[in-house]
Amino acid sequence: MIDRNFIIAMVTAMVLVISYNAYYEWRFGAYMQASEDKTLDLSKEAEEPVKAGQPDQDKPEKAPVADVAPVAPSTPAPSDTGETGGEFPGATETADATASVSRESRIRISTGVTDIVLTNKGAVLRRYALSNYRDASHKNIDLVYNSALVARKQAELEKEAQDSGDKSFERLEVFPTLGLKFPRKEFSRIVNSSFFSADAKEKEINLRPGDDPFTINYELTDKSGVVIRKSYTFYPDSYEFDFSVAVISSPKWGEFVYSLVWFGLSDEKSAFTSYYSYNGPIVLVNSQRKAEAPEDDDPSREYEGEIKWSALTHRYFTMFAIPEVTKNQKLISRYIDDSNSTLEWVYKASVSGDRVNIKFFAGPKKHKLLKTYGDGIPSIINYGWFDIIAKPLFWLMTFFHGLTGNWGWSVILLTITTKVLFFPLTQKGFKSMQKLQKVQPHLKKIQEAYKDDKEKLNQEMLALYKEHKVNPLGGCLPMILQIPIFFALYKVLLESIELKGAGWILWIDDLAMKDPYYVTPVLMGASMLVQQMMTPSAGDPMQRKMMMLLPVVFTFMFLSFPSGLVIYWLVNNILTIIQQWIIKRESEAH
Repeated sequence: MIDRNFIIAMVTAMVLVISYNAYYEWRFGAYMQASEDKTLDLSKEAEEPVKAGQPDQDKPEKAPVADVAPVAPSTPAPSDTGETGGEFPGATETADATASVSRESRIRISTGVTDIVLTNKGAVLRRYALSNYRDASHKNIDLVYNSALVARKQAELEKEAQDSGDKSFERLEVFPTLGLKFPRKEFSRIVNSSFFSADAKEKEINLRPGDDPFTINYELTDKSGVVIRKSYTFYPDSYEFDFSVAVISSPKWGEFVYSLVWFGLSDEKSAFTSYYSYNGPIVLVNSQRKAEAPEDDDPSREYEGEIKWSALTHRYFTMFAIPEVTKNQKLISRYIDDSNSTLEWVYKASVSGDRVNIKFFAGPKKHKLLKTYGDGIPSIINYGWFDIIAKPLFWLMTFFHGLTGNWGWSVILLTITTKVLFFPLTQKGFKSMQKLQKVQPHLKKIQEAYKDDKEKLNQEMLALYKEHKVNPLGGCLPMILQIPIFFALYKVLLESIELKGAGWILWIDDLAMKDPYYVTPVLMGASMLVQQMMTPSAGDPMQRKMMMLLPVVFTFMFLSFPSGLVIYWLVNNILTIIQQWIIKRESEAH
């Protein structure tokens, strides 16, 4: 039985935990917010273009020429006047016109669901923020990876390696999102830091439902004679955009290889991003779905053949590309860190300069959105080994959301439904444990009497179980059968973006984030302890004591878990306690 001292101890512990966290938020909340703002300012500073007269901290030293022939022209670094190369035979008047673009110009496009910033410096994405999704600091999630910070970190690591005499360090090549990669590193840097001309003069575009798509074209003519054109088309209320690139060579250079690079996928940073979800590329190549993330000791993956689509995916967000031409394609994915990798689509520049057309999607992994695409793109949402069970569970949760309009209540209704479905099994398991508990005194006597004769001991134990109609595995088997359902439901609650930013009641304003005051984890731990105390004891006393420690361990584990998961577990524990109480009453009545 639960005595008064136990109740007082549990209530006191809850009050202490809640009070401490409330005090911590009051005492240090402003400081933590200021630290986050400072970090953001540093990130923005890293993204700013290098001003005239300032040293280029990320400027690489002259790199060896890649063993590729023929190769793109090798030209001097661009100056702050906007000139893109040295004097080359065949330079045209267009080159001088392009060179007159001598400063960075940015344009902001709001589609209603995205807030995008394009820059003419490299004609790349500077920002791709999701208007309806925020991180823990309540800032809009930006899917563009901060390559400038990566470059600075690489420079620091390179210096440390040089100082320590480590000659094995290889500096990671860093590219802006939708930047270009050429065989010569120097030429890559030149193109991605040069100022393209643009045919749109507006500084801000706001697309509303019913508006025509907005297209912007960029062009750069290097003095080597190479011409590069990029084009972006954005649509109102859409996470899609169309992109095209053409690298036009000259007769002097002929054909050469280049790559279009999507460098990483940024979003909120949490332990779940790295450890609980797949983070990496997914490719449909030659009708096979490949999900193979590059690793530190195996830093690249190559795919060749018919590539219908390729994606980078995180817990809640994804980017995928659907090329217009799918046959005879080549794609490389490279390691950035444990949560990020690149996608590099490999093409050939030619004198004819054919355009490469790609449709991009960058946004949330919502079932409703991805189901509008074919060729297996909805499989980007994958719940792992129990995917076949998890997707029907998600459908059921969505059904409940349609009834309640609240994802928190739909989680609770889903928990109740699964508990009801398994009620007969768990009831059978609890009753079996009660029977096993009743024969424990007889079992101990048999074990003591035949401790030196294992064969006789087993015979007597089986006879005892048969006499009392007890199945020693009866208490475990129903639980084992529920494990696949449990893990499938766990993955649904962990990785469904529909819970992102969705509140429940009172202080729970985001089911995908942890409980800010840790009330639900403490309640979950308390309910788990009550459940353990009500469970019939049928094993070793030491084992039971160890089991009593589990609530404490789980409470600390769940402090950082998404509140949607904690609510599920809390409700499940409460239902189990009610079920145990009913079974106990029935047993006492008989």
